[in-house]
Amino acid sequence: MKVTKTSVHRLTIEKGCGCKATREYEDVRYTKPINEAEFFACEKHDKSKVVAEVIGEMLTESLEQAAEAAKTTTFVPAHRNVAEGDNGGIQATTEAGGSTQAMGMVMPPKIREKRDPLAAKTASFERPNLRLPQNTSLNVAHAEQVSDEDIHDAGITITGDISDVPADPNIEARIAQDLQQLESVLDSDEA
Repeated sequence: MKVTKTSVHRLTIEKGCGCKATREYEDVRYTKPINEAEFFACEKHDKSKVVAEVIGEMLTESLEQAAEAAKTTTFVPAHRNVAEGDNGGIQATTEAGGSTQAMGMVMPPKIREKRDPLAAKTASFERPNLRLPQNTSLNVAHAEQVSDEDIHDAGITITGDISDVPADPNIEARIAQDLQQLESVLDSDEA
């Protein structure tokens, strides 16, 4: 006597009227069919053999498409094998009668959608330099781009006098403090 233990995976599609098609497979990915698809017509469509045959072919084709879609999905087992006594790194106190056992949780794999290699890619744009003024209608040049001769040739004259601008007391105090620190450093180097 030969005993074979198998798991049967059934794929069923049922229409709203009651017509349904079923096919059984040996594996979870629906790659190894056990038998041909069976079609069961509802009372309404069972009256006409031509209509029942068309609906049967349509549902059988839908079953094959569903099986093809299931082949491409990733299969994740519901649990992992856990050795007896595996505590998963957790230490339980035996005083209170506690013990631990790993439950065998599996993290699903990271699945990334496959990209079409012929699909259009997004364009990258050059970002403006944030150190330069952006929202201005002035034509601002860098200091190294314009020489004094260029300024004089263009007829631009830069004049200004800051002698009548009053000094800021906070800046004066900070300058005095920095000069004292510099003098103390120089004095300590000489000693």
